[in-house]
Amino acid sequence: MLKRSTMVMLFLMASMVALTAGHAFSAVLVVPNNFPTIQAAVDVAQPGDTIYVQPGTYAGDVLVIEKNNLTLLGRKATIAGLLVFQYAENIVVQGFNFLQPISTSGVGIYDSKSITIASCQFSESVFGIYVQVATGVRLINNKFSQCSDAIYVLQCQGLYMSRNYVTGCNFGISWRDVRDAYALANEITKSNNWGWNIGRCHNNSFASNKITLNKGNGLDLSFATHNRFLDNQITGNDPLDIHIDDGVSDNLWLDNQYGTANVTPLP
Repeated sequence: MLKRSTMVMLFLMASMVALTAGHAFSAVLVVPNNFPTIQAAVDVAQPGDTIYVQPGTYAGDVLVIEKNNLTLLGRKATIAGLLVFQYAENIVVQGFNFLQPISTSGVGIYDSKSITIASCQFSESVFGIYVQVATGVRLINNKFSQCSDAIYVLQCQGLYMSRNYVTGCNFGISWRDVRDAYALANEITKSNNWGWNIGRCHNNSFASNKITLNKGNGLDLSFATHNRFLDNQITGNDPLDIHIDDGVSDNLWLDNQYGTANVTPLP
């Protein structure tokens, strides 16, 4: 007869086997060592895998469709094309340069959840990052220059955007139909038009952002309610630092630094 301690050990081992059955170990897929292109690695990647991209320039678009739980790491790697996420979930992209002709974009996120874009650089594209119908997207510590639009977000919830730096773009950041988002310590400067345009956005928080020296309104608001603006610097923009349009009400303004606005007090 088996001892009680032996029976317990066998039960625990059986439980571990049951929990891990059907789940392969995660793998590191190296481009170009193991796969000639990023797309080739994405096509075979399984949940939990990491795609590690060596230095170099990789031409062509990369489509990440119906994939989940992947990490894409770039080591001085440049993607000369569009990186697209659709019906994807829990993907991390870090450390890439995106360089495109002005007729294309850098990253497109559509109908996806929990996509993180971090420590990437974007230049010479229509949209640096374009997000549409997504939840839980995280944009962290990215740099944008010479783009038509640095960041454009449409119909999203739970966005987190922090420490992004935008300079010398045609337009800075645009939000449309964004809810329950948090924007912390982003900087937009020297855009040829507005700095940050916010329309039909509700229940979002903006804290410690800098919007300066743009050749258009620094912060442009329309149909925006129940948002919180805390400790932002909005200065040196032409013609106005803050422009309030129709449908703006019930927002909280606290400890913001700005010079000119078309409405006082701020609604």
